Amino acid sequence: MAYINHEHLKTLVCVADNQNISKAAEKLNLSQPTVSKHIQTLEAVVGAKLIATSPRGATLTEEGEKFIEFARSALQMYDSVKREIKDSKNSLEGELTVISSRFGIHTLVKYFELFRERYPDIQLHINYDDYPKLIRGADIPGTYVGLTDKAPLKTTPLVWKQFVSFSFYPYVHADYVEKYGMPKNKSDLDGHKIIGYKWTEPYDFLEYEQSNTLLFLNRDGDNLRKPIVTVDDIETCRLLVERGIGIGMLPPFLTQGRNFIPVFLNEYDPCLGLSFEMNYVYKTNLKTNARVLAFVEFIKEVSSKEARITLNTWKNK
Repeated sequence: MAYINHEHLKTLVCVADNQNISKAAEKLNLSQPTVSKHIQTLEAVVGAKLIATSPRGATLTEEGEKFIEFARSALQMYDSVKREIKDSKNSLEGELTVISSRFGIHTLVKYFELFRERYPDIQLHINYDDYPKLIRGADIPGTYVGLTDKAPLKTTPLVWKQFVSFSFYPYVHADYVEKYGMPKNKSDLDGHKIIGYKWTEPYDFLEYEQSNTLLFLNRDGDNLRKPIVTVDDIETCRLLVERGIGIGMLPPFLTQGRNFIPVFLNEYDPCLGLSFEMNYVYKTNLKTNARVLAFVEFIKEVSSKEARITLNTWKNK
């Protein structure tokens, strides 16, 4: 019984892309007669002429135009299944994609050398968080772990579990303190420059008061402090604080090694402000994958360590 050969499909696609038998033969590292034989055998199986040759080169026939889409899809599916089978092996060797929000990226970068020391044969590929892609994670090829502060959909085929939380705290840069001084108490904020948040999608659901506790401290709802500027992104807030523009609310992972100074240390209550829960995400068929499990345990370990550092820094005495 005749069947379609995977190598013959590759040959057809290569000839179609290059529109030349000799160029295809060179790219495939085959002889020209072998390329021609592949095409002829495939045409015999399909029962139609797929490639028309002339002194100008090789082009798809009308039947070939119809068949080439199947050939491309079949090759993609073959590669995807082959990759899935390879990735399902219980091995601490191979590629692992991490799709992460800023928290995960900053934490992973800080402890990257430790991860490499423990798992030298895992090749990480780090992608910045793409939530619309992540919620369709069942369709993401290969082996991956997502790290996100977003909640899952009501129904999801993915493993989606919370592993740590982080809060926002007031920070100021040393340059600002040198120029304007440090607020001594909450009422003293009246004479200082405050960076505020005014969120847009996808964070427009966040409460204004929780996002801007420095505007509300020791003030009633009708007499708030006015921010010097409002932003809708924590990186923008960090840059403004780093330039000495004002005091801003930031998660601790964005302030490390930047000469930032905590404001109201041992006094500020993080329950007043924003708090996010971080979740790890992966496909159910990866729940026994050694690379996935190793990474999840690692990120849980170092995230817990960071949470303890923050708690010890800000704890009330």
